[in-house]
Amino acid sequence: ALAQLLDDFSVANNSSGTVTVPPLGAAKMSFTIAPSGPSSTIPQAITVSIADMPEGVGYSLTPTTIASGQGAANLTLDIYSPIQASFKHEKGPRDMTPMMLSLLVLPFAGLFRQRGRRITCRLLLGAVALCAALTLSSCGSQLVVSSNTVTVTATSGNLTHSTTFQLVIN
Repeated sequence: ALAQLLDDFSVANNSSGTVTVPPLGAAKMSFTIAPSGPSSTIPQAITVSIADMPEGVGYSLTPTTIASGQGAANLTLDIYSPIQASFKHEKGPRDMTPMMLSLLVLPFAGLFRQRGRRITCRLLLGAVALCAALTLSSCGSQLVVSSNTVTVTATSGNLTHSTTFQLVIN
């Protein structure tokens, strides 16, 4: 008879099976990778990766590698909505509205001096109406709700274990 003991590990989702990320929001999830079998430590280094994350959704997984000889390890996954992710990487000024409004009025600067107060009031009123129309045109837009199955995979040598969760962008 031959008795052979295998060192293995498991991946567990400590959070809910479904996570919802609101617009301009973020969500946090946690996972545990624990050794199983005769050893109480991880025999070989483990690499963790994320698959099937929707395009445009930002995320940060820490750590992505677990060293050998370590006991159970906790992972944290931060997920950012597509809108929040785009703000996070934006460089430069965030609000250009005052500059754009001043550029709208600039071509009419000569008319302000020539025609007097009546034309000035009409142009100013027209500029305000244009800004209001542009603002209202975006009121009908909607953020599309999507639901995706995301996979967290841990690999150590020839061993691979995964866990999944539903990601809802709302």
